[in-house]
Amino acid sequence: MDVLVHALHTVPNQTNPSSLGPESLAPQGMIRTTSQALFRNAVEIHIQHDGVVYRLRKTSLGKLILTK
Repeated sequence: MDVLVHALHTVPNQTNPSSLGPESLAPQGMIRTTSQALFRNAVEIHIQHDGVVYRLRKTSLGKLILTK
């Protein structure tokens, strides 16, 4: 869980949002991060949600697959 705490961050409120590109603006209630921040050097992440463990993995083509 420590990995997610350090990898996830909210987009800070800016006083001048027009200076940011649309990809920098996150709607309220959403967290934006990069896959590099989540995965670091790993190819698979286990995420526990409501008592179920999900696997998020990178494919050899760079795609992401989430499975139960």
